Amino acid sequence: MNGKFPAKFLCCRERQALPFYMDESHHYDLAVQKTRSGCHILKRICIGNVQFVQQERTFFASAAVITLQISAENLTYSFGAVLNGKKHSFGENHTKYLPTEVADGFTGVLIGLYVQSTDARDCSQSSVFRGLSCDYAEGKLF
Repeated sequence: MNGKFPAKFLCCRERQALPFYMDESHHYDLAVQKTRSGCHILKRICIGNVQFVQQERTFFASAAVITLQISAENLTYSFGAVLNGKKHSFGENHTKYLPTEVADGFTGVLIGLYVQSTDARDCSQSSVFRGLSCDYAEGKLF
């Protein structure tokens, strides 16, 4: 599968993410969250019992809207973000760790959105997702 999967997020204090998901033990997440320092973007990897943040950066930008994008090719996923019109790469990871080539069960990978509250007592702020699209194409995309 070759494709590009961008989504626009309003930077807020809840963590908002664009995951490629097999199951709870096998997924890649590209997430954004507003902190005191600015908009924090991170790429989290979960393969079996190995779970870690592979890359993270804080941007001191005034822009509230950030586009997170995952591009898929046969062997790799490429992760990136667009902030104030500038592209930022968050690297690549192998596709083989998500489907049944490594994980058992369902043969495909789900693409979705999620929000994780940082304060369970105050969920009054809404999260906004816009422009999620699935653009299938041939060749290198990001």
